[in-house]
Amino acid sequence: MLDNTVAGGLGYPHGLWETVVKECYEEGGLPPAFVEPRAKPTGVLLYIYQQQGEGSIAQPEVEYIYDLPFDDETSVVPKPVDGEAESFVLMDVQEILLKIMQDMDILPQSLNQTTQKSLAEPIEECRFLQDDLLLE
Repeated sequence: MLDNTVAGGLGYPHGLWETVVKECYEEGGLPPAFVEPRAKPTGVLLYIYQQQGEGSIAQPEVEYIYDLPFDDETSVVPKPVDGEAESFVLMDVQEILLKIMQDMDILPQSLNQTTQKSLAEPIEECRFLQDDLLLE
């Protein structure tokens, strides 16, 4: 399943920035000296998550989005450290959209980097779904 390069839960006593730096190392092997001068906050993603199954509850989620630019494709390469990721694959937007059309498993919250123009209809559909969930 495709997902963000690095993601992690916010846990006490760590704040947002500490979590970004910590998770970049734990999940991607990216050292603080690389992450700290480059990572920039770019947005927030709000959604409601509900596991499938009887008795499951809907849980509101907030994801804080940071971009981490790389100078090139080879000087620093993410590598799994904590075992949560199997591997890392560099893909451009067109490759990601092709995977979506092929119905490959991609976590919906990982689609933030795709262009809004390319995904205008699915984004509108998500807004309607969210409105329906909030009204019920």
